[in-house]
Amino acid sequence: MVISNPHSSVSSQADADNAVLSANDLIHRLWFSRQTHFTGQLTVKLHTVQTPQWDLYFHRGILVAGTSTMHPIRRWRRQFSHHCPNLDVALVDSSFDQHHPWDYQPLMRLVRQGKLSLQQLAAIIEGVIVEILFDLIQAANRQGCNLQLQLTLVTHPQYRLNSGLIEIWPTRVLNQAVQTWKIFCEAGLEHYSVNRAPVIWDADELRRQTSFLVYCNMMSLVDGDRTLRDLAVKSKQNITALTQSILPYIHKEIMGLVEVKDLIYQRSPNGVSNSRTTSTNPPVPAVQARSSEPMVVYVEDSRFDCLAMGQILNQIGCRFINVREPLQALPIVFEHKPDLIFLDLQMPIMNGYEICAHIRRAPAFKETPVIIVTSSDGLVDRVRAKLIGATDFIAKPIESMQVRTILQQYLGTIQN
Repeated sequence: MVISNPHSSVSSQADADNAVLSANDLIHRLWFSRQTHFTGQLTVKLHTVQTPQWDLYFHRGILVAGTSTMHPIRRWRRQFSHHCPNLDVALVDSSFDQHHPWDYQPLMRLVRQGKLSLQQLAAIIEGVIVEILFDLIQAANRQGCNLQLQLTLVTHPQYRLNSGLIEIWPTRVLNQAVQTWKIFCEAGLEHYSVNRAPVIWDADELRRQTSFLVYCNMMSLVDGDRTLRDLAVKSKQNITALTQSILPYIHKEIMGLVEVKDLIYQRSPNGVSNSRTTSTNPPVPAVQARSSEPMVVYVEDSRFDCLAMGQILNQIGCRFINVREPLQALPIVFEHKPDLIFLDLQMPIMNGYEICAHIRRAPAFKETPVIIVTSSDGLVDRVRAKLIGATDFIAKPIESMQVRTILQQYLGTIQN
């Protein structure tokens, strides 16, 4: 643990710390910040190639803000959705500064305008900090995971402006995070990241193993973009119950958990945020959001090929929906509006030619890449598929390099 601090009272404490920060060390540090009336920024980093970072901001021992490099915009939107479901998020997004997300002055203006209560704002900030502390505790409990703690005294004007209005007591939020983590561990979920997004790899098998109502609910909510935390807020469940409910399907490889990036907001010239969303999300006034990962649908009746494609797309960083029942292909494609479609040629009831022709008849999919996946790869098949609008071909068995080349060619830069 490395601590940078010019004040001897903190430095003397640092000398007694170990090189590895455990969950208890983290809790002790928060208590220490409270007892010493610490003002400044507490930064925690992981010793990894892609380093997550968490920051807690104190004013005289009182927590006033928390930020994280892991999904800051998702976290912000999630807390607003939970505590202020009727508030037009465009009012916040138009003033959001991702470089200084701890600056709550735009939100204080909403309080003064009567559009947001002080209690709601305090609940939002508290919810953000509890999530950050939960992530920190989980990281600190991972075996072999070294945490580097940097304690830096920095005074920001925002602390003085906000400290008299918003006070988040470290004891309260820490107890909430620890209790949530304890319940999560007791359910055997400690190795699952709540910042990952469930994705359905085998829709047909999911339909066979669930009731029609459960199947419909999961198909409408699980789109490979909403994280477990997002889904918990959306479905009004606690995170442990939600994760437990999908765990059996993950073990059976019907579903998986994939990494997703944060939401991206594009500002228009007039300063109002503009973003997109997947079609499964309900309309959001003025602002809609979408993750930057491309959505891929694979229509294939072979379970083996579905799993192979799912593993490749998961490694690349794509959101992925598999459709094993050809008759379900068109409704799912029209609902999720994928960026690219892989389509098996030889399937019962409705073959790849017919599905491709139906897709091309819809104006919204005139330019969507449709890639035929075939085991024969004959000249006749290629000519016929081109005539009905197929974009390209790949041959079975499915290989990672083939898929990466196609995605690079038709969707641009992809993750390595």
